[in-house]
Amino acid sequence: MELVNVDDHDHAFLVRAGTSCTGPFHVSFTRGGTEYAEDQSTMACGQSVTPEHWFVIAKGQRTGFDQPTDMSVVSMTAPPLPFGVMGPRLAPGRYTLRVTGLDINASAPITLVARRKP
Repeated sequence: MELVNVDDHDHAFLVRAGTSCTGPFHVSFTRGGTEYAEDQSTMACGQSVTPEHWFVIAKGQRTGFDQPTDMSVVSMTAPPLPFGVMGPRLAPGRYTLRVTGLDINASAPITLVARRKP
């Protein structure tokens, strides 16, 4: 994904110190009224501390970051899964992708397609 600053000024966001497992953005996928997010219940965290820092997108510049779409997901409205039980993967189809965090709240339609077999 790419965030593009189309404004006529820089955007600078203070990212508070935290563990290496936290990030400034939350990504979700919505389809048929159900919102899905990456299932992080079984992920290990090194718990190293990331110092407080500035995240800057200069005017006219872009920054990219990766978000896998083949990861295990959880429904944001369903009860939590039992510990150790992985959520399903996103099925091919149309979704609304939403990125929130700092003061960014952006969404766009996307279509996930099945992976081609070699």
